[in-house]
Amino acid sequence: GNSLLTPNLDGTNPLAKSRPDDWAAITWLNQHIRGTPVILEAPGGAYAYEGRVSALTGLPAVLGWSGHESQWRGSYTERGQREPDIAAIYTSSDNQVTLDLLHKWNISYVIVGETERNYIRGLCGNPEYACLADSAALKDELRCVEAPTGIDLEHHRALRGERDVKGLVADRRED
Repeated sequence: GNSLLTPNLDGTNPLAKSRPDDWAAITWLNQHIRGTPVILEAPGGAYAYEGRVSALTGLPAVLGWSGHESQWRGSYTERGQREPDIAAIYTSSDNQVTLDLLHKWNISYVIVGETERNYIRGLCGNPEYACLADSAALKDELRCVEAPTGIDLEHHRALRGERDVKGLVADRRED
């Protein structure tokens, strides 16, 4: 039989089997991160896969399902402020702009997985965004990158794939 349909009480079982990279990142965050640092992941419409990390870790995201933001807040204002900034963080080649936006939204972790790569590819078709076609963010593995906390562009370079910081994240949070 289909192992995804085997009855059990774990509602995350299908995700763990169908998207093991996402599940590994979610599990790692749940096991190693304390408090409620803000994460950045690709925003979605309504009832979409986007927002999966926030939903399954309880960590606040800059924007989850954008349609729900408009519905519950009664206006497009908040969504309209957040969407362009999220797009700029994922696509900008200007390190200072990206760093400023990470600080503006108090982002501690940036998620870059298949869902985000699809989001970035969609944005790269829009001439409004200057995308890095060869960006490490478009590689196949999922990354959970710790956002820089000061004027420390070395951490921002990690987002661009110049070094892997997963070990650094674990080292900092387990002290």
